[in-house]
Amino acid sequence: MPLILASLVFLAIFATLTLNPGMPVPARTACWAVLLGTWTLFALDVAVRLTLAPSHTAFLRHHWPTLVFLVVPTLCPLRAVGMISGASIRHRRRGAALRFQAQVAAYAALSALLYGLTSALLVLGAERGAHRGTIRTFGDAAWWAISTITTVGYGDVYPVTGRGRWVGGLLMLGGVGLLGVVTASFASWFVSRFDDPHGRPTRPRNINK
Repeated sequence: MPLILASLVFLAIFATLTLNPGMPVPARTACWAVLLGTWTLFALDVAVRLTLAPSHTAFLRHHWPTLVFLVVPTLCPLRAVGMISGASIRHRRRGAALRFQAQVAAYAALSALLYGLTSALLVLGAERGAHRGTIRTFGDAAWWAISTITTVGYGDVYPVTGRGRWVGGLLMLGGVGLLGVVTASFASWFVSRFDDPHGRPTRPRNINK
């Protein structure tokens, strides 16, 4: 829970810095101090877990997204999705009634939301002052993120800088996968709910009897 809260604080402070470029220097310095503190907390968590892991190679192989978040700290809020997912799956093993398909869809939807929001903030920071740029406000960035992650791509707003295009490419690759998981999981859960009024899938009948 402390890491989940730290991830959300990181997102809030990062959004504040991006949306308020004219913030006074003392306030901006305080925000950067909070960002550095939360990133240090994530780094310490990885360092301790890596030190206590029986196999460092196995840890790095199974927890590579954590290292990506450290390299690209603006994606740190996505840590909350994995931690909430793990806690809920353990709770399900203790007898929770929620269906697994609905949980997967919820986690993927939350990931898509955080991924799109983070991408919108990143592209706004890169494109706001660009020459001939079309993304000037957070509304422009949010509209671009939604149209990109849903593969609609109207083309009315688009990044013109190299950094903005990198963000767009990553959003395209990750967004398609996340939305595919949401659609497939929701469809599976929806069908299973209609198989039986209590949410239990019916077994195929033996036509020979």
